[in-house]
Amino acid sequence: AFLKPFDAGAFWRDGKARLFRRDGVLANDGHDEHRIWSRNAGSALGIDPAKRSADDYISTLIAWRRETVNAMCERIEKAHGRDWVSVVGSARKFSECMIYGRYVDDVLAGAGHFHDSVEFCRVHWNGEAL
Repeated sequence: AFLKPFDAGAFWRDGKARLFRRDGVLANDGHDEHRIWSRNAGSALGIDPAKRSADDYISTLIAWRRETVNAMCERIEKAHGRDWVSVVGSARKFSECMIYGRYVDDVLAGAGHFHDSVEFCRVHWNGEAL
């Protein structure tokens, strides 16, 4: 439920879809689980393990392009010779946001997307109750 007005047009700019990304965050202390998810995303996508990403793509209220998701799943299947669901699920520690973000940036070089780090909603995974 939205508690205040929201313009879905914020997900598009000049025909490109918004890709949430926090630049370089994984190079900082902490974020250990996010680094694991990023490595597992690279592995699922068949990206050379030496090519690591320090960017974080995890947020809520995000947008993905359907054709990009389909192409990403096809790449995973080609890289591993089996269904993408079994590839992703076999890692057990994964983030769909990381897989999509790494696919867009590392495989497509950002094609069809623009980066933005503004979070559209507040999320509290840990810490004191609100």
